[in-house]
Amino acid sequence: MVDSVLKSFEISLEALEEISSLLRKDFDKGLEREGDDVVVKMLNTYVHSLPDGTEKGKFLALDLGGSNFRVLLIGTS
Repeated sequence: MVDSVLKSFEISLEALEEISSLLRKDFDKGLEREGDDVVVKMLNTYVHSLPDGTEKGKFLALDLGGSNFRVLLIGTS
């Protein structure tokens, strides 16, 4: 019985790739412009590179979510 219920949630690789492609197009549109026709509203991050492990010092991380504001101080040496 459980297997028959789980089977209804299976998705083919082709369908997954199509969903991924459509999401990516909506994400790109959201980054390019504003307006009522934009399905997924996006904000540019302005992060130009990712950490590579050589960072030293204190770093402040700010997470401005929908209903929470988190502040994190990270120290590395």
